[in-house]
Amino acid sequence: MFGAEVDILNLKFENDFEIDVAAIAKLVKSNTKLIIINSPHNPSGIFLTDDKLLQIVDVAKQHGIYILCDEVYRPLYHSIPIEENPRSIVNLYEKGISTGSLSKAFAAAGTRLGWVVSKDQEFIKQCYIRRDYNIISISSISDCISNYILQNRKYVLKRNYELCQNNLKILDEFITKNSKYLSYVKPKSGTTAFVKVSSNGKFTTLDMCLELIKDYKVLFVPGETFGHPGFIRVGYANSEINLIKGLESLQLFLDNH
Repeated sequence: MFGAEVDILNLKFENDFEIDVAAIAKLVKSNTKLIIINSPHNPSGIFLTDDKLLQIVDVAKQHGIYILCDEVYRPLYHSIPIEENPRSIVNLYEKGISTGSLSKAFAAAGTRLGWVVSKDQEFIKQCYIRRDYNIISISSISDCISNYILQNRKYVLKRNYELCQNNLKILDEFITKNSKYLSYVKPKSGTTAFVKVSSNGKFTTLDMCLELIKDYKVLFVPGETFGHPGFIRVGYANSEINLIKGLESLQLFLDNH
C-alpha cells in the first residue's frame, strides 16, 4: 500500500514451523527498515523463545533496523510452565515494537481496542502523528469495557488458559483418532492450530472448507489463505460445545470422503 518491498519467510511444517534465523539474515538488504514477526504465532500456535528472539535481535542490531512483533496472543502461553514464558520484544531490544489488543488473549474482540509499545520515543511520536489522521479516539463505551477487563485480567486470563488447555485436549484426541488424514504441530500458545490434511488428491483444502461451510455449517480457514495449501486453521478456543460440534461435522466430512 505504501510502496514498500516485502519479502516473506515461509515457515515449514517439517521444521515444526520454527523460524530459521539464518534465513532471516539472508533476506536483510542494505535498505531493509523492518523485520515483522508474530509470537505467539497465528495460525500454528508456536512461539519464539527468548533465545530465538535474541538471535533475531542480533540480526537487526547489525543493520540498525526495527523489529515489530505482533504479540496479540500474548500472554496466552497455556501449555508451558510460567517461568518459560518469553519476554516481550520491547524488553529485549531498544528498537523493538510490540502490538497487542483486547481481541485475542483477552477474548474481547468487539471492543476494537489495541496498543503499540516501544522504548523508541521518536517512533511513538510518529505513531501519534499518524493516529490523528485515522483513529482519533475509540468509543467511550469500549474504553470503559477495556479498562474493566484489564483491571480484572488475572481472572480473564485464568478462564482463557483453562479453556485453551481443556479444548486443546479435545482437539488433540480428535487428530490422534484421525491420524490417517490429519496431523499437526501441537500448539503451546495462542488459540489456533494449523492442521495438515492428507486428501490423496481428492480435494484441495480450499474446496474442503467451502464444502464444510456450505453443507456442514462449520467454518475452518483454508491454508490457501496463508499461502499454505493442504492445511486448515482450527480455532479451538471457542466454547467446548461448539468445538465438539464443529469437530463432529469435520468427522462427518472425513467419513463421507
